[in-house]
Amino acid sequence: MDWLPPPPPPLPVPQVNKPFPFPRIVSMTKSCTEALRASVHHLTLNIYKTSNVYFTTQTTTLT
Repeated sequence: MDWLPPPPPPLPVPQVNKPFPFPRIVSMTKSCTEALRASVHHLTLNIYKTSNVYFTTQTTTLT
């Protein structure tokens, strides 16, 4: 019998407590970057676009 690795753990179920707030669009003209920022409770997610490249940062503040 061939050895098989264990199955991966199940994916977490997203917890939806409130509707997502309207995001803010921020323009950073010096670096020619546009940013989309959304905050929910203690989680902040930033989505940046520079030319045709998108990248994100996520900040979690625990209290």
